[in-house]
Amino acid sequence: MDYPFKSSEYVAQLVGSCNGMVCLILHHDKTGLFCVIWNPATKEQKKVIKLQKAWDMGNCGFSFGYDRETEDYKLVVVDTSLSSSFSLIHVYTVQTNSFRSFVDARGARGHWFYEVIVAFDMSEKRLEKIKLPGLMHNHISTHFGSMSVGVLEGCLCTIVNAKASIDVWVMQEYGVRETWNKRYSITNERIMNSRKLRLVYSFKNGHMLFSADLCKLLSYDLKDGSVRELNIQSCSIYGGEEIYCDS
Repeated sequence: MDYPFKSSEYVAQLVGSCNGMVCLILHHDKTGLFCVIWNPATKEQKKVIKLQKAWDMGNCGFSFGYDRETEDYKLVVVDTSLSSSFSLIHVYTVQTNSFRSFVDARGARGHWFYEVIVAFDMSEKRLEKIKLPGLMHNHISTHFGSMSVGVLEGCLCTIVNAKASIDVWVMQEYGVRETWNKRYSITNERIMNSRKLRLVYSFKNGHMLFSADLCKLLSYDLKDGSVRELNIQSCSIYGGEEIYCDS
């Protein structure tokens, strides 16, 4: 698919998709980082002000969403590189075409995972800490990329490498720790041996679409436990798969 500034000189990172709008971060060796908000259906695009070079994908969490209270699209950057005790939050709003920055203590509604799930409320402009299920902690593998967050059937979920299986936990009532429920345990070797496993989408026919190993897309069948690797060139070195629907 063609996208804004598609060129060998740019490395594109897909941040997110919301209401038919797509947010891309583009990396260029000479010009640095900048963000584009793009509507693939209409081909309209808006280039956001230049981003700081320090906002490296390894040090920051990025999220894109829509604030219903202000009827505005927002890009949120959570910078954790400065200190282990606080995060610097940068919020870009499309209507004002500007960033506002503030500090929020970390003990740690875009979501990121540190030792807990960190959620950012775009309307209230505050970080919230969502506790993981208590039964999970004793069974988590400690290797790189052992957990990720996503959405399953409209609910917050987390994918956990539990050593003997890949477990899918679902929070049935948002923000209520007691409603975490282990929905699936996957023992397929292709899934278990994948790095950076993330749920992209769950289909009504019982198939789950995962991104894995930074550039693979895997279709997992809940009925028979089989896995099929899709012949699709997935993403850049930074990863980035999202579900897109026309607005």
